Amino acid sequence: MTRLGVALIAVVVNGLLFVSPAQAEAPEWRSYPLGQRLTVGVAGFRPNIDTKISTTGPGNAIQGNIDFERDLGLEDSKTTTIGALRWRISKRNQLRFDYFNLDRSSQSSSEVSITIQPDSGPPVTFPVDTQLQSALDIEAYNLSYAFSILFDEKKDWSIGLGLSWQDIAASVTNPLDVTEFADIDVGAPLPTLNTTFSYAFSDKWLLDLGLGWLDVEFDLKDDGRFEGRIISLNADLRWQTWDHLGFVLGYRSFDVDVEAEDSDFNGDLEYDYRGPFLGVNAYF
Repeated sequence: MTRLGVALIAVVVNGLLFVSPAQAEAPEWRSYPLGQRLTVGVAGFRPNIDTKISTTGPGNAIQGNIDFERDLGLEDSKTTTIGALRWRISKRNQLRFDYFNLDRSSQSSSEVSITIQPDSGPPVTFPVDTQLQSALDIEAYNLSYAFSILFDEKKDWSIGLGLSWQDIAASVTNPLDVTEFADIDVGAPLPTLNTTFSYAFSDKWLLDLGLGWLDVEFDLKDDGRFEGRIISLNADLRWQTWDHLGFVLGYRSFDVDVEAEDSDFNGDLEYDYRGPFLGVNAYF
């Protein structure tokens, strides 16, 4: 981990352990436009999606290189729902949680030859234009802690640590012979370093800008290896229409590159989804 990462972790730990009682109990921050104690939100998200799998060596259910949108006909854009929860524990400490699920399936002619490893028997290669049933499900759980370095009536700048669980399940089936089946299921908790800046133009109009980053490598059991990189960006414009209800229009980008070597998967999985969302927030 870089020196910047170590410094950010030190600041976060310092914020958790040494926030003074005066800071934690001061009531005036609750009247700030950015001082809501609890925010619950739901939004419709319409991302453009790009997913690639590149496998190496024997033992993989899917062999070779596949672009799920180009080669297997999966939708490259789909609407899904994002759920979000923000809890400001005290003036400078808050927790955040986000969840969404993006599942897609398709039955179409393959644009390239596809080799899969069935549960038993030798690998099977399907030539170009074979009708294949494919599916890809991405489920994301994001939990983070943020410490506000700067927080006043207009501004909130925070840094923190997050834990992103990305569960990716992919499958390819020959619908004419369901015994020829291949699937991949990859999931791991990935830590992220985050920073967010919020600005209140007025009591009603607020802007949130966020950046998350990860680049980590660690060993798995049985001499396996896991390496992951995540870059996430978001920009939200909030309209706090009423005291306890408002709307949000934003843009989110998430870029993931996961490389793993273990008994279930050897190769590289790359995917990114990015696009606008529109939702509603409830404030308490």
